[in-house]
Amino acid sequence: MDARNAIIPTRRLKALHKRPDEGGSLGLRCKVFLNHYETKCSLKQAFQYNIEMLPVSRKSNIPKNLRLLLFQQFVKCHCKIFEVDKIFRLPVFDGNKNVYTAVKLSLTSYHEVIEFSEEGCKPKSFSIKLQYAAKIDMEFEKYLKDNPSDIKICDALRVLDTAIKNQAFGSSIQSHSSVFNLNCEVRDISGNLQVWTGHNVSFKACWKITLNLDLSFKAFYKEQSVLDLLSSNLGTRQIPANLSKAQLKQISKELKGLKIKTNHLGYERKQVVKKITDKTSVNHTFELNGKKINIKEYFKETYNIELRFPNLPLIEVGKNGSKLPFELCNVIAQVSNQKLTPKQQQDMIKAAARPPKERKKLIETAFKKCNFAEDEYLTEFGVSVSKQMMEVSGRVLPTPFINEIKQQSAAGKFDFKNIQSLGKSSEMPDFCIVAPTMTSNRQEAFAFLRQLFNTATQKGLKWDIKKGDFHDQIRNPQDIDVFVNKVVNKTGLLFWILPFRNATVWYKKIKYTCDGHIMTQCVQHNLVKNPRPDALQNIVLKLNIKLGGTAVTLKKDTPAYKVLFQKPFMIIGADVTHPSPVNRKMPSYSGVVGSLNRGLSQYGGLLRCQTSKEEIILDLCEMTTKLLKRFAECNSGRFPEKILYYRDGVSEGQFQQVLVHELDAIQKACRQIHPEDYEPAITIIIVQKRHHTRMFPKDNGVGKSGNITAGTVVDTEIVNPILFDFFLCSHEGIQGTSRPAHYYVIYDDSEFSSNFIQLFTYHICYTYGRCPRSVSYPTPTYYAHHLCTRARYYHEEFVESSDNSSTSSWGSNSSKEDLEFKTSMQTILESKDHTINMDKMMYYI
Repeated sequence: MDARNAIIPTRRLKALHKRPDEGGSLGLRCKVFLNHYETKCSLKQAFQYNIEMLPVSRKSNIPKNLRLLLFQQFVKCHCKIFEVDKIFRLPVFDGNKNVYTAVKLSLTSYHEVIEFSEEGCKPKSFSIKLQYAAKIDMEFEKYLKDNPSDIKICDALRVLDTAIKNQAFGSSIQSHSSVFNLNCEVRDISGNLQVWTGHNVSFKACWKITLNLDLSFKAFYKEQSVLDLLSSNLGTRQIPANLSKAQLKQISKELKGLKIKTNHLGYERKQVVKKITDKTSVNHTFELNGKKINIKEYFKETYNIELRFPNLPLIEVGKNGSKLPFELCNVIAQVSNQKLTPKQQQDMIKAAARPPKERKKLIETAFKKCNFAEDEYLTEFGVSVSKQMMEVSGRVLPTPFINEIKQQSAAGKFDFKNIQSLGKSSEMPDFCIVAPTMTSNRQEAFAFLRQLFNTATQKGLKWDIKKGDFHDQIRNPQDIDVFVNKVVNKTGLLFWILPFRNATVWYKKIKYTCDGHIMTQCVQHNLVKNPRPDALQNIVLKLNIKLGGTAVTLKKDTPAYKVLFQKPFMIIGADVTHPSPVNRKMPSYSGVVGSLNRGLSQYGGLLRCQTSKEEIILDLCEMTTKLLKRFAECNSGRFPEKILYYRDGVSEGQFQQVLVHELDAIQKACRQIHPEDYEPAITIIIVQKRHHTRMFPKDNGVGKSGNITAGTVVDTEIVNPILFDFFLCSHEGIQGTSRPAHYYVIYDDSEFSSNFIQLFTYHICYTYGRCPRSVSYPTPTYYAHHLCTRARYYHEEFVESSDNSSTSSWGSNSSKEDLEFKTSMQTILESKDHTINMDKMMYYI
């Protein structure tokens, strides 16, 4: 196990930074509703028992849904052990190894073997052992007053979270902390999938204990026959008689790991697809009663079933590798863990994008349906929940003053027309427009480019269209390497017009080949045919930054943060991307960016490959050292005296790891620059986006969507009473309900005030270089996220294009193969570190 995942010794633990004042005061006061419900718990203590479940016949893991069924059977058959003073006390089970009760049972340990039969299966024996583990203090008021970050409060909250989820078991499908009722709202999307609307519920420790309830949306496989799934997957109306190798590979990827059911035995039996074989019902034979027989003959003789598609491959299921024909199998409604296609992602966003009024109403409806007041499990543990959403005070922060526009920006955006000129203009190098598969002709391509360059000219950019060339002879993505090798020393920029079909495939290959060697700008074909003014403006902003210019910059004499601009400072953004559940072999990738100019418009970016699922950035010291040296090169040899480190994607349970490992890495990097006297003041701010807190305006909100105003900040009631955290919605919600970002300042040498941190964090969201809007979280963390996304593209292209078998073996049992893969990927990532010119590094936006 990596040392960073190990338990941190007490002597190395560091105190999290506390709120430096009474909270922020800047901005206009407002009232907002929150999807939190005030909660009270009368229980003083709960009791934890460890439960061990094992099959008697074979030592193997038991899936969570079966463990829950086993526990229900165990409680039903052995209810006496849960009686105290002849009264049955309702236990709750987390589906893993923990059982909680509201009173202490008379036993210290209990062991029993029970018989249990899953639907359609033979009874099996299971050994169940229950043993007392610990007493859990449930006095939340004491924790919130004295030490709300105490690990013990997490144990107490876990008891309540377990209790509230037990009621839903059996009548719903649970995915992580989300619950989906079997009769919930369902919307079909492309590719055999549906979007199910459920709810997410959990308890939070704020100024008070609250119940946080939010909508949850998940892609599910629809219940259908495997034949229908096959037809949809291949894009055919009729079922093919047989499959080609490519089709077999395609459907294998779709079906592997899915739960299916069959009825030919006379009852319903559920099983998991292990793989799709290359054998068919005709050519797969076996011995039966002394004679050789194939699958087709077997089903005819045994079940009187005449197979209609005997030349389709077979589905292998179960530990014994049983083979089943496609036409006898049906897909069960279940959560999809497959990576969604771009079209499915669009459909998913459209289905989930509910405006604030609708979302608030749906949450309140879900709350009523849950009927927590009558929940026997919550009653058992003394929990009562208010029936009204919390109403809290917030503030709308003032918008920033930007150097390049005539007036103070509006909340969440600034008008491109008001930009007098961009802060630093870039020069257009010799360029080439590339139209693969002849997506556009020369005339159409240059007509688009003239409109783009005219838009740039209006903002003071002197881009010369005469420097351009045109190429339309590339027929497929595999030709890109040869073409780039020919032009890399002649051309400084490639405009790629993406084909309508397989645009994502082309995009990944272009970026994999060109990044670090030649700057690129990709444009969708439909935009070239019908240029939109807003899209042209966004491309101008982005391309100017790529070519070494700047977009918009904050006025350094703004009183609220004038103190920061008096001396050199650096803003660092960091993020880590992890493999999806269906791609566990993929390593994790860390991306770190650092500001290089005072206007916060140019950032150097670095990527590194690291251990799969490792959240701590392992190479942060080396990456920070490089960024500090680049900063000095761009600032007359001066190093930053203050560093603000915005870290994305870290949960509360990982704050100590960041303090112990990543803070240490940044400090070590500074010592490597000047071992004796370089100690810049460091501030670490965690940015959390994956949470379920939503804000709803008390009035009608702003804009067509009716969301809260950009710049709304809340730092009371739903925040930690001692630690320095706040919720900030920095963007204008265009569709759906705006999600605020949750910020924690966990370390601060500079002792910044709440007003400074909140306002500066909000204002740097306006410096994003891809559109004239503020974004939902700080620009440097957004750029770090873009870097990590780019790393996933490199990974996918590397695996696809390499003939080396080790490229697909990450995570195998061979540490040698893992090392070879990581070394190869690391070489690719480091080749992107340095572009042709030092001032043209932002290839990743």
